[in-house]
Amino acid sequence: MGTCQTDIVISCGLAGASDDKLKFGDIVVANKVIQHDVVAYVGDEIKQRKLRMYKNEKWKKVDWMNCNKIFIEWCKKAFSSIENGKMPYFIGTIVTGDQLILSKKHRNRISKDYNALAIDMESASIAHVCDMFNVGFGSLRVISDTDEIEVGGDITPSLIKHRRQDVKKCSALCAIAIKKVLKDISWEK
Repeated sequence: MGTCQTDIVISCGLAGASDDKLKFGDIVVANKVIQHDVVAYVGDEIKQRKLRMYKNEKWKKVDWMNCNKIFIEWCKKAFSSIENGKMPYFIGTIVTGDQLILSKKHRNRISKDYNALAIDMESASIAHVCDMFNVGFGSLRVISDTDEIEVGGDITPSLIKHRRQDVKKCSALCAIAIKKVLKDISWEK
């Protein structure tokens, strides 16, 4: 990223709902992102759930990383123009972690701690790199998992097969959503 002239990185994909109002197939546009389970090592000290970023040769504490406001406006414009709200979207916090959230109890704790709409595994990490290079960041996620779906154990081949069709549907919705956003953008500065 440091060798190219990039104004914004847009990350799109799937996420789990952490808010009960979200349904399968809903779109979440992040206005801010945060890591919910990061462990950062600063010298000999370990800090749990507080991201510290190395930027300009200094460590700085980061609670939230804000997303690009222009991208959020592009999304509002694109999704508001769809007749009868056929593509429901929400704007709010997406939290990122490197673990699967397999229980309602864990999901509810994250939702309460961060007032989050959705949980994914990459948005805050990508935003971190963008911030290091002073590049804008936007995240769009389609909800593929809700509290109606609780794994409660190991991820087995039969579970993966069962969920494959749902993931395909959500992936298609994500592609349609981002295409709609990018189509409606005025690329002139």
